[in-house]
Amino acid sequence: MQSKGINYFEKQLERVWQNTKLKIANTLEIGSGQGEHLPYVKSFPSEGYYCLDIREVNANRIKAKVTPELAAILNFVKADAEAIPFFGNFFDRVHSTCLLHHVDDPLQVLLEM
Repeated sequence: MQSKGINYFEKQLERVWQNTKLKIANTLEIGSGQGEHLPYVKSFPSEGYYCLDIREVNANRIKAKVTPELAAILNFVKADAEAIPFFGNFFDRVHSTCLLHHVDDPLQVLLEM
């Protein structure tokens, strides 16, 4: 039941962005893990999709599982969600799924977003 709920949520999150007319240049996914959300991404930013996670990831393995269009703009950043290493207003879209219960200071993560 939980996996069906997560699957539904992931699809709904992307449906919102597919229906927007906003121009998205850069997207930041915080707590991207091993790219679990990426198969759901349907609305691609024009410049870059950044996956931020505190753990090291196998970028080549993750890119092999997504469309070539998405793989071309994927960037992986190893960093703490409580101290995001980008200047403000760099991203047009920031999102996260299943993250806040994993961090020490959820409020700080939300403030960083």
